[in-house]
Amino acid sequence: MGQTFKYTFLSLIRNGGVLVWALAFPIVLATMFYAMFANLDYDAFGRDIGLIVVDDEAWQARDNEPLRRTLDALTETGSSSGGDGALIAMRTAPDEKRALEELYAGDAVAALLVSDSEPELLMKRDPADSMIGVKQSVVQTVLESTEAIDTTATNAIEQRLRGTADMSKLSGENFVNDLESVLSSTIGADYSQRISITENAPDENARYYYALLGLAALFAANLGLVAMNELLPGTGAVGARRSISALQHRSQIAGSLLAAWLLAFLCLLIGFLYMDVVLRVGFGHRELACVGVLALGSALATALGAVFGALPKLPTAAKAGILTGVACVGALFAGLYGTACMELADTVASLAPWSVYINPAQGISQAFFSLYAYDSMTPYGFAMLGLAALTLVLTGIAYLLYRRQRYVSV
Repeated sequence: MGQTFKYTFLSLIRNGGVLVWALAFPIVLATMFYAMFANLDYDAFGRDIGLIVVDDEAWQARDNEPLRRTLDALTETGSSSGGDGALIAMRTAPDEKRALEELYAGDAVAALLVSDSEPELLMKRDPADSMIGVKQSVVQTVLESTEAIDTTATNAIEQRLRGTADMSKLSGENFVNDLESVLSSTIGADYSQRISITENAPDENARYYYALLGLAALFAANLGLVAMNELLPGTGAVGARRSISALQHRSQIAGSLLAAWLLAFLCLLIGFLYMDVVLRVGFGHRELACVGVLALGSALATALGAVFGALPKLPTAAKAGILTGVACVGALFAGLYGTACMELADTVASLAPWSVYINPAQGISQAFFSLYAYDSMTPYGFAMLGLAALTLVLTGIAYLLYRRQRYVSV
């Protein structure tokens, strides 16, 4: 068994075509995802959104002080969603005419002026910029939120004053003293606490990387296919020699599949480390548990490949083609191919929860997602049990297919 393991492992390493799909392809695709999602995050959430403010007497009025302070804070480095830039890139203009000229001549998305004591946004139209509407909605949300918070704070102070003293008797020094008392007890008070429902911040892009690891595992199933296929007497000289050797069939299968599992695990581990260390994909700071998913996922992939490798009366190329088709379909229902596919995967999983446990790509993706999204390890445990059960079933099927084949000497 030891010799079978050794030489099967060396044979699989020399199979360049299999390693390209099991190792190189996932790394290349992950790099493409990173480049794609990096630009998408920049455009969608916004950094340095251009805004021109008409800096006149109306803008400098006392009523607009909350809005001025808000915009000043959002022009500071670190105010963007990524924390590496400013959300708003604000410039000033002396009047409305000059603001409109700079708006249409530069990269700003809106101009802000105060008309009749109310802030007003003048939006820019640019068909060439597909994200301009999103950026303008960010600026609009800032204005509306600031106005709502200012109104809420003013009403709260007024209600606190009414509860503190008789408003009809307040005048002069008494009013000032009561107002200072209310403000001193209100400004420094903590009325809310910012908490996170989950330990890790939501990141919808991470799910695509998890689905990619599921696809990588299915591509690594070709290692199990090749290992099992070389045990069949009718596939070549190697299989013919092994069939008449003194080593028991169970030992030959165990040695070959262990070699395929180890190489599949190493390929997945390298891809995982590349995503975790180089691309900084979030895995919930549970790397050891992730390695467990990789180990069980590679065992599942090896068992799946062994089933296809043990299929009788099919050439090796046909087996590999069918397995590749299964991998692509599995990745489809894991949501790898875009937002629409991710929604399809969620819909199918909600309508038929059992489908998660028969799709290796989705099962592996779900195991990684459970580590990132849940504080409890219970969902992770159920996902791992599903993977283990499917691995045992596929291993049994592969063994039965191998044992039931008969060959006639001519």
